[in-house]
Amino acid sequence: MARVSAQDLLQRLLSGIGTPPDYISAVVDRIGGQFEDQESKYMDFKEIFSTSDERSVGELARDILAFSNTSGGILIGGVTDEGKVIGHAPIDYRGLRERLGPFLGTFVDYEIGATSVNVSGHEVSVPYIFVPRSIRSHPNFLRKDIPLRGNFARKVKYLRGSLFFRDGNSTRVEPAGGEIEARAAELRFSSPTPRIGNSFLVEEDKPGVRIYAHLNDRFFGRDQEVDDLLSRFDDPRGRGISIAGMGGIGKTELAIEVVKRAYHSKRFKHIYSGSAKRSLYSAAGVRETDPCFLDFPGFLRDLGAWMGLDFRIHTPIEEMNVACLGHLKQMPRPLLFVDNLETVQDHRVFSFLDKEVPSNVWLLTTSRVHKVKDYLHAKQLDFMLPGDAARLLRHELKRQGMKEYADLPIDVLESRAINLQRHPLMIRWYAWSCKREPHSWNKTIPRVPPRSDVESFCVGQTLQSLSPVARKILAAISVTEDQSEITPECLGYVAGASEAELDVALHDIESAGLVSGAVDPQTGQISYTTSPMANSAAKELARKNDWEREFGRGFKNYQVACGGDSPPDPLVKNLIEFEPNLIKSLTSDEIRELKSRIERVLARPHAYHNQLLALDAECERHSGHLLSADSRYREAADAILNSGKPIDLKSARILLEAATVARAAFQTEPQLKRAISYLRAIQDHDLVPLRVFGMLVEMSARVGDADAYDGYLSKGNKIRNADRMRFTSEQLEAFDDAVARAHLLRKNWKSPRTDSER
Repeated sequence: MARVSAQDLLQRLLSGIGTPPDYISAVVDRIGGQFEDQESKYMDFKEIFSTSDERSVGELARDILAFSNTSGGILIGGVTDEGKVIGHAPIDYRGLRERLGPFLGTFVDYEIGATSVNVSGHEVSVPYIFVPRSIRSHPNFLRKDIPLRGNFARKVKYLRGSLFFRDGNSTRVEPAGGEIEARAAELRFSSPTPRIGNSFLVEEDKPGVRIYAHLNDRFFGRDQEVDDLLSRFDDPRGRGISIAGMGGIGKTELAIEVVKRAYHSKRFKHIYSGSAKRSLYSAAGVRETDPCFLDFPGFLRDLGAWMGLDFRIHTPIEEMNVACLGHLKQMPRPLLFVDNLETVQDHRVFSFLDKEVPSNVWLLTTSRVHKVKDYLHAKQLDFMLPGDAARLLRHELKRQGMKEYADLPIDVLESRAINLQRHPLMIRWYAWSCKREPHSWNKTIPRVPPRSDVESFCVGQTLQSLSPVARKILAAISVTEDQSEITPECLGYVAGASEAELDVALHDIESAGLVSGAVDPQTGQISYTTSPMANSAAKELARKNDWEREFGRGFKNYQVACGGDSPPDPLVKNLIEFEPNLIKSLTSDEIRELKSRIERVLARPHAYHNQLLALDAECERHSGHLLSADSRYREAADAILNSGKPIDLKSARILLEAATVARAAFQTEPQLKRAISYLRAIQDHDLVPLRVFGMLVEMSARVGDADAYDGYLSKGNKIRNADRMRFTSEQLEAFDDAVARAHLLRKNWKSPRTDSER
């Protein structure tokens, strides 16, 4: 087999295959100590990772930002510019992160580590900083000035706000105030800055302190609520605040104001701000944001970044959980502000906040309904007081240049604000619409939708700026998303749009926050759903333009083209999209509710019977009913093997889990042989091959099948040794452990046994 080149190994590392130590070990000549790879767009050598002065740390931060903004990369210490490995003294990872923090903030993802390399018989330490490409919609910017060297320490070399990027094997800069927008577009970011992208703007960001700036240009009203909520932090009987209320009522703005005042009044020295918000309202409509997290692993990683913890790319969830809790316990009275919890579906986040955080930690959460309840003051946010609403209306009119209306008596503005239901979002949108249609002010009662339709009203403004094709694509998604997984291929049939039209339209409506796309990590397939706020407006588009019949015909054509395999109804669609790994985080009541839905669907004819049997088996498995789980997996596995169809990825996963559960249920020979039959069917499938062969080797040893043992061991070792960079260290260790257990079993065989003796 041809040897994999150093460049290919680095590309695999950047795509998530393997670890930095594996890559470094593979590309160092152990005799001469020479690196077999050269500095490039993706790699840079550093003789020393210096923390001795501010400028050296700033230069290191500059390179980290450049890799993050371009294509990712790795900084390797203890290596000369010519690629000679000279080794490096031990590094204080925590100290280095703390020094880098003021320059980078807490949103840049990077891993600090070190590995030992044998050079001419001597072990030398080679540290590294591995930086993935940023997944945010805008670049990461320098957050603190980098000074000049030596006697010019008071002068600045790079200003805060500079944008760094890689060009060949060099780091280059787009200075603050330069062509930031053009450079961001060139680097494939959809927004040049956080504010232009309508994402959260961070006012202060360094390890231990992250504070958001207000979403609007000024916080207005609600002084009484702010004072009341601040006093709750002085109550020894509680541990924080939960703010709940309808969309657009101002929960996040109020929480940000409380956080800022709590920090400046020195109630809290350490404050975390993290949001799961995926879209924001603005004067240009609804816009997407960069959520800090979407699930529990993402939350732990973001929380760890805020604390300056050095989590590796493949750090297990349990390890991150223990580290976060341990560090929080050592911090003096930290405040965790967690925003927009209604978009989080991973119950482990709520369990962590409600049950696991130490007693010294205070919480401030926002959501449509109260998600975290234990010993938190529940604040149900309602409409503004009339006077506050009138002052907000005056401010918004001035901001829109409508001075003649802003100068009207306060009682006139208050009356108009009451007609606007004293809703802050409604008031802002009304001022914006008056700027575009001045005659609308002359109406006694503003022409605005009722309270329940505020979000649809906002979406309506956004729809006006979209192309006709984009509006049609949005309507097609909303009408058919309950019937099938909406892929670009499906939309091509339903809306009758070309591939080029789809590409542009989907980008526009996704950027506007009207739809969200989900990518299958196994297949790379993307599917779309409308956001809840856009759903009714999108369906109205279909009715008003008489598109429904066209969409129906197109969907039937799509079903014919796909062989009728689309989900028959929304409940089936919901269940087949349910992630089995989330079952372990559900309560017993939630598992029972999920099982009842599965049972209803299993009684219907459809093409997803095996997949739902496997989901039902997982419910039994995590309820402690291993024999029932084995029975359901056996039914699904037998149906797959007897179908005569090629085994796809989903079926292969079912067979793998069926074998795992069969082995766990009983260690008898018939049970093990059945598990082996499932694994044998997928041994040539590219699905976690080391796990498959590790299980085959061990179970063959248990049943005393010498020929199978030798054959599977040979195949497994060949895969393991031929391409180590494919696998994580955990996968390699699991395979080695299985082989070691099998070897002990093999040694205990008294003598070869015949079939009749077994």
